[in-house]
Amino acid sequence: MARGRNMKIQHVTRLGRGSLLLGISAALILLVYGAGSSAGIQGSGRISVLAFGRITAFGSIFVNGVEYAISSAQIDMDGRSVGQSRLQVGQIVAVQASVGPAGTTGTATSVSFTGNVVGPVAQLNLAGGSFRVLGQTVRLDDMTVFGDGIQPAGIGGLQQGVMVEVSGFADASGSLVASRIDLAAGVPLQVKGTVQTLDTNAQTFRINDLTIDYSGVAPTGKLVNGSTATVQSEEFAASGTLHATRVHVSFGLGGAANEHGQLEGLITSFKSDNEFYVGDQLVLTSATTRLVLHGQALGPDLPVKVSGIFAASGALMASEIKGKPQTSKRTARSAARMAIPWQSRCRRISRGKRFASTNEKKAA
Repeated sequence: MARGRNMKIQHVTRLGRGSLLLGISAALILLVYGAGSSAGIQGSGRISVLAFGRITAFGSIFVNGVEYAISSAQIDMDGRSVGQSRLQVGQIVAVQASVGPAGTTGTATSVSFTGNVVGPVAQLNLAGGSFRVLGQTVRLDDMTVFGDGIQPAGIGGLQQGVMVEVSGFADASGSLVASRIDLAAGVPLQVKGTVQTLDTNAQTFRINDLTIDYSGVAPTGKLVNGSTATVQSEEFAASGTLHATRVHVSFGLGGAANEHGQLEGLITSFKSDNEFYVGDQLVLTSATTRLVLHGQALGPDLPVKVSGIFAASGALMASEIKGKPQTSKRTARSAARMAIPWQSRCRRISRGKRFASTNEKKAA
Protein backbone atom coordinates (compact mmCIF):
# COMPACT_ATOMS: atom_id res chain seq x y z
CA MET A 1 0.00 0.00 0.00
CA ALA A 2 2.86 2.37 0.72
CA ARG A 3 4.06 2.01 -2.81
CA GLY A 4 0.61 2.77 -4.21
CA ARG A 5 0.41 5.94 -2.11
CA ASN A 6 3.83 7.02 -3.38
CA MET A 7 2.88 6.49 -7.01
CA LYS A 8 -0.32 8.49 -6.50
CA ILE A 9 1.74 11.36 -5.11
CA GLN A 10 4.06 11.10 -8.10
CA HIS A 11 1.21 11.35 -10.61
CA VAL A 12 -0.50 14.26 -8.87
CA THR A 13 2.79 16.17 -8.70
CA ARG A 14 3.52 15.67 -12.36
CA LEU A 15 0.04 16.50 -13.60
CA GLY A 16 -0.11 19.54 -11.35
CA ARG A 17 2.98 20.89 -13.05
CA GLY A 18 1.51 19.90 -16.42
CA SER A 19 -1.75 21.76 -15.74
CA LEU A 20 0.16 25.00 -15.32
CA LEU A 21 2.10 24.31 -18.49
CA LEU A 22 -1.08 23.55 -20.42
CA GLY A 23 -2.48 27.03 -19.90
CA ILE A 24 0.83 28.70 -20.66
CA SER A 25 1.44 26.55 -23.72
CA ALA A 26 -1.96 26.66 -25.44
CA ALA A 27 -0.95 29.60 -27.60
CA LEU A 28 2.38 27.92 -28.35
CA ILE A 29 0.59 24.85 -29.72
CA LEU A 30 -1.34 26.98 -32.18
CA LEU A 31 1.79 28.89 -33.15
CA VAL A 32 3.88 25.76 -33.67
CA TYR A 33 1.24 23.85 -35.61
CA GLY A 34 0.05 26.84 -37.57
CA ALA A 35 3.41 28.24 -38.64
CA GLY A 36 5.60 25.12 -38.77
CA SER A 37 8.95 24.63 -37.11
CA SER A 38 11.76 27.15 -37.07
CA ALA A 39 14.25 24.50 -35.91
CA GLY A 40 15.59 23.83 -39.39
CA ILE A 41 19.27 24.22 -40.18
CA GLN A 42 19.25 27.28 -42.42
CA GLY A 43 19.57 26.58 -46.14
CA SER A 44 20.12 22.83 -45.74
CA GLY A 45 16.59 21.45 -45.49
CA ARG A 46 17.71 19.57 -42.37
CA ILE A 47 16.11 19.86 -38.95
CA SER A 48 17.43 19.56 -35.41
CA VAL A 49 15.98 16.51 -33.63
CA LEU A 50 16.12 15.08 -30.12
CA ALA A 51 15.09 11.43 -30.29
CA PHE A 52 14.50 9.06 -27.38
CA GLY A 53 13.87 5.37 -27.89
CA ARG A 54 15.34 1.91 -28.20
CA ILE A 55 18.05 0.91 -30.69
CA THR A 56 16.37 -1.57 -33.04
CA ALA A 57 19.20 -2.26 -35.52
CA PHE A 58 22.61 -1.13 -36.67
CA GLY A 59 23.79 0.56 -39.81
CA SER A 60 24.76 3.03 -38.04
CA ILE A 61 21.93 2.90 -35.43
CA PHE A 62 18.18 2.85 -35.94
CA VAL A 63 16.03 4.66 -33.35
CA ASN A 64 12.29 5.24 -33.88
CA GLY A 65 12.63 4.20 -37.51
CA VAL A 66 15.37 6.71 -38.37
CA GLU A 67 18.91 5.66 -39.30
CA TYR A 68 21.50 7.84 -37.55
CA ALA A 69 25.14 7.98 -38.62
CA ILE A 70 27.26 7.97 -35.45
CA SER A 71 30.84 8.05 -36.77
CA SER A 72 31.36 11.61 -35.47
CA ALA A 73 29.04 11.44 -32.46
CA GLN A 74 29.99 11.82 -28.81
CA ILE A 75 28.79 8.62 -27.10
CA ASP A 76 28.17 8.53 -23.35
CA MET A 77 27.12 5.58 -21.22
CA ASP A 78 26.08 6.14 -17.60
CA GLY A 79 28.01 9.42 -17.57
CA ARG A 80 31.20 8.03 -19.12
CA SER A 81 32.53 8.56 -22.64
CA VAL A 82 32.68 5.24 -24.54
CA GLY A 83 33.25 3.91 -28.05
CA GLN A 84 30.61 2.96 -30.61
CA SER A 85 31.07 -0.74 -29.89
CA ARG A 86 29.35 -0.30 -26.51
CA LEU A 87 26.02 0.49 -28.17
CA GLN A 88 23.71 -2.52 -28.38
CA VAL A 89 20.30 -3.43 -29.77
CA GLY A 90 17.63 -2.90 -27.12
CA GLN A 91 19.39 -0.07 -25.27
CA ILE A 92 17.19 2.99 -24.82
CA VAL A 93 19.12 6.08 -25.86
CA ALA A 94 18.78 9.82 -26.38
CA VAL A 95 20.07 10.99 -29.76
CA GLN A 96 20.84 14.61 -30.62
CA ALA A 97 20.99 14.87 -34.41
CA SER A 98 20.22 16.67 -37.63
CA VAL A 99 17.78 14.84 -39.89
CA GLY A 100 17.37 15.15 -43.66
CA PRO A 101 14.22 16.33 -45.47
CA ALA A 102 12.92 12.77 -45.99
CA GLY A 103 13.00 12.15 -42.24
CA THR A 104 14.54 8.68 -42.61
CA THR A 105 18.25 9.41 -42.09
CA GLY A 106 20.19 11.71 -39.83
CA THR A 107 23.63 12.53 -38.47
CA ALA A 108 24.02 12.24 -34.71
CA THR A 109 26.16 14.68 -32.74
CA SER A 110 25.63 12.79 -29.46
CA VAL A 111 24.18 9.49 -28.25
CA SER A 112 23.53 9.07 -24.51
CA PHE A 113 22.60 5.89 -22.66
CA THR A 114 21.61 5.77 -18.98
CA GLY A 115 20.70 2.44 -17.43
CA ASN A 116 17.49 2.54 -15.39
CA VAL A 117 18.92 0.32 -12.68
CA VAL A 118 22.24 -1.41 -11.99
CA GLY A 119 22.42 -3.83 -9.09
CA PRO A 120 21.91 -7.40 -7.83
CA VAL A 121 18.94 -9.49 -8.92
CA ALA A 122 16.45 -10.24 -6.13
CA GLN A 123 13.01 -11.88 -5.84
CA LEU A 124 13.44 -13.74 -9.12
CA ASN A 125 10.03 -14.90 -10.37
CA LEU A 126 10.60 -17.31 -13.25
CA ALA A 127 6.92 -18.10 -13.78
CA GLY A 128 5.84 -14.47 -13.67
CA GLY A 129 8.70 -13.16 -15.81
CA SER A 130 9.84 -10.56 -13.30
CA PHE A 131 12.51 -9.76 -10.71
CA ARG A 132 13.63 -6.85 -8.53
CA VAL A 133 16.80 -4.75 -8.44
CA LEU A 134 17.39 -2.08 -5.77
CA GLY A 135 13.71 -1.86 -4.91
CA GLN A 136 12.62 -1.62 -8.56
CA THR A 137 10.34 -4.20 -10.17
CA VAL A 138 11.53 -5.33 -13.61
CA ARG A 139 9.12 -7.08 -15.98
CA LEU A 140 9.97 -8.86 -19.22
CA ASP A 141 8.02 -8.85 -22.48
CA ASP A 142 8.49 -10.29 -25.98
CA MET A 143 10.78 -7.35 -26.91
CA THR A 144 13.31 -7.86 -24.10
CA VAL A 145 16.86 -8.50 -25.36
CA PHE A 146 19.46 -10.31 -23.24
CA GLY A 147 23.19 -9.65 -23.36
CA ASP A 148 25.81 -12.23 -24.38
CA GLY A 149 26.67 -13.35 -20.85
CA ILE A 150 23.12 -14.38 -19.94
CA GLN A 151 22.67 -18.05 -20.87
CA PRO A 152 20.12 -19.26 -21.73
CA ALA A 153 18.96 -15.94 -23.20
CA GLY A 154 15.96 -15.39 -20.97
CA ILE A 155 14.90 -15.05 -17.37
CA GLY A 156 16.09 -18.63 -16.82
CA GLY A 157 19.64 -17.37 -17.41
CA LEU A 158 19.49 -15.06 -14.37
CA GLN A 159 20.38 -15.96 -10.80
CA GLN A 160 19.72 -14.40 -7.41
CA GLY A 161 22.42 -11.88 -6.53
CA VAL A 162 23.96 -11.57 -9.99
CA MET A 163 24.72 -7.96 -11.00
CA VAL A 164 22.75 -6.69 -14.00
CA GLU A 165 22.06 -3.44 -15.83
CA VAL A 166 18.50 -2.94 -17.06
CA SER A 167 17.40 -0.53 -19.77
CA GLY A 168 13.63 -0.22 -19.88
CA PHE A 169 10.50 1.90 -20.09
CA ALA A 170 8.73 2.89 -16.87
CA ASP A 171 5.03 2.06 -16.68
CA ALA A 172 2.25 3.78 -14.75
CA SER A 173 2.96 1.76 -11.58
CA GLY A 174 6.65 2.67 -11.59
CA SER A 175 7.78 -0.79 -12.72
CA LEU A 176 10.29 -1.17 -15.56
CA VAL A 177 9.40 -3.03 -18.74
CA ALA A 178 12.86 -4.26 -19.72
CA SER A 179 14.12 -3.53 -23.22
CA ARG A 180 17.62 -4.94 -22.62
CA ILE A 181 19.33 -6.72 -19.72
CA ASP A 182 23.11 -7.13 -19.46
CA LEU A 183 25.44 -8.54 -16.84
CA ALA A 184 27.30 -5.77 -15.02
CA ALA A 185 30.65 -5.84 -13.23
CA GLY A 186 33.02 -3.22 -11.86
CA VAL A 187 30.48 -0.40 -12.14
CA PRO A 188 28.62 1.65 -9.49
CA LEU A 189 25.14 0.77 -8.33
CA GLN A 190 22.64 2.97 -10.14
CA VAL A 191 18.94 3.75 -10.14
CA LYS A 192 16.92 6.25 -12.17
CA GLY A 193 13.35 7.20 -11.37
CA THR A 194 10.82 9.64 -9.99
CA VAL A 195 11.64 11.38 -6.70
CA GLN A 196 9.04 10.63 -4.01
CA THR A 197 8.62 11.55 -0.31
CA LEU A 198 11.54 14.00 -0.35
CA ASP A 199 12.71 14.95 3.16
CA THR A 200 15.12 17.88 2.92
CA ASN A 201 15.85 17.77 6.67
CA ALA A 202 16.86 14.11 6.72
CA GLN A 203 18.21 14.48 3.15
CA THR A 204 16.43 11.38 1.92
CA PHE A 205 13.93 10.50 -0.80
CA ARG A 206 12.52 7.36 -2.37
CA ILE A 207 12.46 5.89 -5.85
CA ASN A 208 9.66 3.32 -5.61
CA ASP A 209 10.66 0.99 -2.74
CA LEU A 210 14.25 2.23 -2.40
CA THR A 211 15.25 4.87 0.17
CA ILE A 212 18.16 7.09 -0.90
CA ASP A 213 20.33 9.10 1.49
CA TYR A 214 21.95 12.05 -0.33
CA SER A 215 23.50 13.69 2.74
CA GLY A 216 27.01 13.05 1.42
CA VAL A 217 26.55 14.67 -1.99
CA ALA A 218 25.23 17.89 -3.55
CA PRO A 219 22.61 17.02 -6.21
CA THR A 220 23.05 18.60 -9.62
CA GLY A 221 19.75 20.22 -10.54
CA LYS A 222 16.69 21.09 -8.47
CA LEU A 223 15.66 18.11 -6.36
CA VAL A 224 11.88 18.14 -5.83
CA ASN A 225 9.10 15.57 -5.67
CA GLY A 226 8.16 14.57 -9.20
CA SER A 227 11.60 15.29 -10.66
CA THR A 228 13.70 12.50 -12.15
CA ALA A 229 16.88 11.53 -10.28
CA THR A 230 19.73 9.37 -11.52
CA VAL A 231 21.57 8.09 -8.45
CA GLN A 232 24.89 6.27 -8.19
CA SER A 233 26.41 4.60 -5.15
CA GLU A 234 29.46 2.50 -4.34
CA GLU A 235 27.82 0.37 -1.65
CA PHE A 236 24.41 -0.84 -0.57
CA ALA A 237 23.96 -0.55 3.18
CA ALA A 238 22.57 -3.47 5.17
CA SER A 239 19.79 -1.15 6.39
CA GLY A 240 18.34 -1.09 2.88
CA THR A 241 19.19 2.57 2.32
CA LEU A 242 21.32 3.53 -0.68
CA HIS A 243 23.98 6.12 0.21
CA ALA A 244 24.40 8.26 -2.90
CA THR A 245 27.76 9.32 -4.27
CA ARG A 246 26.12 11.12 -7.21
CA VAL A 247 22.62 12.53 -7.77
CA HIS A 248 21.72 14.10 -11.11
CA VAL A 249 18.27 15.68 -11.40
CA SER A 250 16.37 16.21 -14.65
CA PHE A 251 12.91 17.11 -15.95
CA GLY A 252 11.80 15.45 -19.17
CA LEU A 253 14.04 15.11 -22.20
CA GLY A 254 15.36 18.67 -22.07
CA GLY A 255 14.49 19.60 -25.66
CA ALA A 256 15.16 23.18 -26.78
CA ALA A 257 12.34 25.49 -27.84
CA ASN A 258 11.18 24.73 -31.42
CA GLU A 259 13.39 21.64 -31.61
CA HIS A 260 11.77 18.55 -33.12
CA GLY A 261 11.24 15.63 -30.73
CA GLN A 262 10.69 11.91 -31.28
CA LEU A 263 9.75 9.95 -28.18
CA GLU A 264 9.08 6.26 -27.51
CA GLY A 265 7.67 4.94 -24.25
CA LEU A 266 4.64 4.10 -22.13
CA ILE A 267 2.06 6.59 -20.90
CA THR A 268 2.88 6.90 -17.20
CA SER A 269 0.49 9.64 -16.01
CA PHE A 270 -2.75 10.53 -17.73
CA LYS A 271 -4.99 13.53 -17.15
CA SER A 272 -6.77 13.71 -20.51
CA ASP A 273 -6.24 13.13 -24.22
CA ASN A 274 -4.71 16.61 -24.28
CA GLU A 275 -2.25 16.23 -21.40
CA PHE A 276 -0.23 13.23 -20.26
CA TYR A 277 3.26 11.98 -19.57
CA VAL A 278 5.32 9.46 -21.53
CA GLY A 279 8.03 8.41 -19.11
CA ASP A 280 8.94 11.73 -17.47
CA GLN A 281 8.18 13.85 -20.55
CA LEU A 282 5.03 15.99 -20.63
CA VAL A 283 3.10 15.63 -23.90
CA LEU A 284 0.40 18.08 -24.99
CA THR A 285 -1.96 17.56 -27.92
CA SER A 286 -4.27 19.77 -29.95
CA ALA A 287 -7.09 19.38 -32.47
CA THR A 288 -4.49 18.99 -35.22
CA THR A 289 -2.60 16.11 -33.58
CA ARG A 290 -2.77 13.01 -35.79
CA LEU A 291 -3.63 9.85 -33.82
CA VAL A 292 -2.78 6.39 -35.16
CA LEU A 293 -3.82 4.17 -32.26
CA HIS A 294 -5.07 1.01 -34.03
CA GLY A 295 -8.41 1.07 -32.26
CA GLN A 296 -6.93 1.73 -28.83
CA ALA A 297 -7.58 4.71 -26.55
CA LEU A 298 -4.96 6.95 -25.02
CA GLY A 299 -4.44 5.99 -21.40
CA PRO A 300 -1.99 4.66 -18.79
CA ASP A 301 0.53 2.04 -19.97
CA LEU A 302 -0.26 2.43 -23.68
CA PRO A 303 3.00 2.06 -25.69
CA VAL A 304 3.32 5.09 -27.97
CA LYS A 305 5.68 6.91 -30.28
CA VAL A 306 5.24 10.67 -30.25
CA SER A 307 6.51 13.16 -32.82
CA GLY A 308 6.27 16.89 -32.28
CA ILE A 309 8.01 20.10 -31.36
CA PHE A 310 9.29 21.22 -27.96
CA ALA A 311 7.82 24.38 -26.45
CA ALA A 312 9.88 26.80 -24.40
CA SER A 313 8.26 25.26 -21.30
CA GLY A 314 9.82 21.87 -22.13
CA ALA A 315 6.51 20.23 -23.10
CA LEU A 316 6.44 18.18 -26.31
CA MET A 317 3.66 19.51 -28.58
CA ALA A 318 2.55 16.39 -30.39
CA SER A 319 1.93 16.50 -34.13
CA GLU A 320 1.50 12.70 -34.33
CA ILE A 321 1.00 9.88 -31.83
CA LYS A 322 1.29 6.26 -32.88
CA GLY A 323 0.18 3.36 -30.72
CA LYS A 324 1.70 -0.10 -30.91
CA PRO A 325 -0.57 -2.46 -32.90
CA GLN A 326 -2.30 -4.97 -30.66
CA THR A 327 -0.54 -8.34 -30.75
CA SER A 328 -2.54 -11.52 -31.27
CA LYS A 329 -1.63 -14.72 -29.41
CA ARG A 330 -0.42 -16.21 -32.69
CA THR A 331 1.84 -13.21 -33.34
CA ALA A 332 3.17 -13.41 -29.77
CA ARG A 333 4.07 -17.07 -30.26
CA SER A 334 5.88 -16.18 -33.49
CA ALA A 335 7.80 -13.45 -31.68
CA ALA A 336 8.84 -15.95 -29.01
CA ARG A 337 10.14 -18.36 -31.66
CA MET A 338 12.18 -15.50 -33.15
CA ALA A 339 13.85 -14.69 -29.82
CA ILE A 340 16.87 -17.02 -30.16
CA PRO A 341 17.86 -15.95 -33.70
CA TRP A 342 17.53 -12.32 -32.58
CA GLN A 343 19.87 -12.91 -29.65
CA SER A 344 22.37 -14.57 -32.00
CA ARG A 345 22.27 -11.56 -34.28
CA CYS A 346 22.91 -9.25 -31.31
CA ARG A 347 25.95 -11.35 -30.36
CA ARG A 348 27.42 -11.12 -33.85
CA ILE A 349 27.01 -7.36 -33.73
CA SER A 350 28.55 -7.06 -30.25
CA ARG A 351 31.66 -8.96 -31.40
CA GLY A 352 32.42 -6.14 -33.81
CA LYS A 353 30.73 -7.39 -36.97
CA ARG A 354 28.80 -4.19 -37.46
CA PHE A 355 26.68 -5.12 -40.43
CA ALA A 356 22.99 -5.52 -41.11
CA SER A 357 21.37 -6.96 -44.21
CA THR A 358 18.79 -5.06 -46.18
CA ASN A 359 16.12 -7.38 -44.84
CA GLU A 360 17.17 -6.69 -41.23
CA LYS A 361 16.95 -2.94 -41.79
CA LYS A 362 13.50 -3.27 -43.29
CA ALA A 363 12.35 -5.50 -40.44
CA ALA A 364 13.53 -2.94 -37.86
